[in-house]
Amino acid sequence: MKVSLLLISLVIFAKQGCGQEFLYVTDVVTNNLYMIDPTTTPPSVIATVSVLSPTPPFTGGFAIAFTPDSLTGYVTNRSGTKSIYQFNTIFNSTTPNTVTTFIAQPGSFPFVSNPSGMVITPDGSTLFIGLNRGHAVEIADITSKTMGAIFTTITTTGFANFNSPEQLVVTPDGSTVYVANLGAGNENVYIVDITNPADSFVTGLVSTITVPPAMGPSFPPFAGPNSVAISPDGLTIYVPDITPCVYVIDTTTNQATALIQTGSFPAFAFPIRATVSPDGKLLYISDQVNALVYVADTTTNQVTATVSVDTTLFPAFAGPFEIAFLSDSSTAYVTDDGNGTVYVIDVASSSVSAIVTNANPPFGGPFAIANLTAPVVVVTPTVPTAVAQTAAATATNPSTHNAVQQTNNLVTQTQTAGITGTAQGTVATPVYVIPNTPYTTKTNLPPSGCK
Repeated sequence: MKVSLLLISLVIFAKQGCGQEFLYVTDVVTNNLYMIDPTTTPPSVIATVSVLSPTPPFTGGFAIAFTPDSLTGYVTNRSGTKSIYQFNTIFNSTTPNTVTTFIAQPGSFPFVSNPSGMVITPDGSTLFIGLNRGHAVEIADITSKTMGAIFTTITTTGFANFNSPEQLVVTPDGSTVYVANLGAGNENVYIVDITNPADSFVTGLVSTITVPPAMGPSFPPFAGPNSVAISPDGLTIYVPDITPCVYVIDTTTNQATALIQTGSFPAFAFPIRATVSPDGKLLYISDQVNALVYVADTTTNQVTATVSVDTTLFPAFAGPFEIAFLSDSSTAYVTDDGNGTVYVIDVASSSVSAIVTNANPPFGGPFAIANLTAPVVVVTPTVPTAVAQTAAATATNPSTHNAVQQTNNLVTQTQTAGITGTAQGTVATPVYVIPNTPYTTKTNLPPSGCK
């Protein structure tokens, strides 16, 4: 009997680094870059990133960004060296947690003008850096990891030049960067086309006024966008502004559609940072004047709580700043450079559950914080060519599971149904599925194993 035997590749996910995640936090007083393990009780600093001589130490770490493969990180130093550091993360088997490149002033571009916020494209090829006093946003090709292969700036033809670009976000599809521009007289959120990153250009400004007005409400103009946050699906950005308001922007129209309402909770005084939970349900907003962390529902755009602190156990907020979530949205971390504390927040109860311990040396001014999730490796399923085989019509085992192979975190399983015999087929090239960014893949595999 002639039958067609079809080999099916079943997809099994395997996480590099055993599925771990860590948080990295800068400290503008101790001038360190710390790594936090969220699985310890309480969460604690377990390492600092090494800066080897002759590279100068970190000073004034303002922002942290990671490549999508989770192997490389970048830190902007807004004061002191006024530079950018590139470092290997804990998941990089080559000198993990060590600075590999230090850039003070590449070419003719003025990195000495206070690099501030930055963002990396979803494909990991390009780094955009805001220059707080350089009135520009620079573009770096980081594919070679040499930090300096290509440097240029975003073109602003037809629009005012940047003036204190403070923070940046990129859409998940890698088409657009939004830049919060804080500078006096030019308080705007810029829309940048990055389809061709090396030739990125401004296409417009986010509008707070609906035209014609009859189609919807208008909102106060920006007075000074402190930052910008983006939803996981890329459809909404949130802009804390010194008005003081937090704007909700529809990225399909690039117009404000709402303001976050505080309701019965204290009105915003100086909202400075916002972060959307990975599940997209909540927006956390830090206010340094009110010394509060607000929790807003992204469906209703209403504040539903402020984070509570049991001051018999933990210090009260003094100047909450940056916010980062764990990937399952269960826990948030908030830096407070006003009292030298990194808070651990239980999202379900909107309350502080712990503070991060750091013995050597203790935090002085924790500032930027970012979550690093182990990369996921997956095999894209394909249907190989069916192979005609001869098999006995009286097969006794209706479902025979054959070999399971595991190589370099890549797991495939072959299965035959209703027959015995052999089959031939192909398996697709393994790719990265970037954490929380389902639109992008990379074909180079990371080093295997976890220590």
